[in-house]
Amino acid sequence: MTPSFQSRIRAMLYGIALGDALGAPVEKLSAAQIRARYGRVTSVMTRWHKMDLPPEQRNHRVRGDGIITDDTMMTLALMDIYADTGRHLDAWDMADGMVKQIAWTPRWVPELQREAMLIDRLFYPEKWIFQRHQLSNCDPRQGDRQYGELRGGYVYRPDRGRQCGQSAGGL
Repeated sequence: MTPSFQSRIRAMLYGIALGDALGAPVEKLSAAQIRARYGRVTSVMTRWHKMDLPPEQRNHRVRGDGIITDDTMMTLALMDIYADTGRHLDAWDMADGMVKQIAWTPRWVPELQREAMLIDRLFYPEKWIFQRHQLSNCDPRQGDRQYGELRGGYVYRPDRGRQCGQSAGGL
């Protein structure tokens, strides 16, 4: 039996959340540091390597023990945009929808252990979405060199399409 589209989407979301929760406690550690501290991470119930630090030194965040991060939260925000539009997304849907999702929609943020706007948890590259589309009111169809340089990896430029593994500065 072929799985339905909805069940495949659900499986994808579970996979994203599971992988996020599994990797969050060791994020930013090298492979050698992970081996030295944990051996192998095989459970989402792994204690975060910074959990014993005072709250100020970990930006009052909580990780590990199955907690998802902003990566899963951004994926869920994207899924909410799809649910709201009910169709393929265009640049305006992404610009307007993502700004609403990250800056104006309160939600429980597990890492902060409180209800907050997602933007309160994001780092500068993700905050760039708000800065560019809400504060600067840019045309969302324009390629964005600075955002690409901040994010690295995959960069979309309307004049050249999707570029993989390059800084936008070299495109």
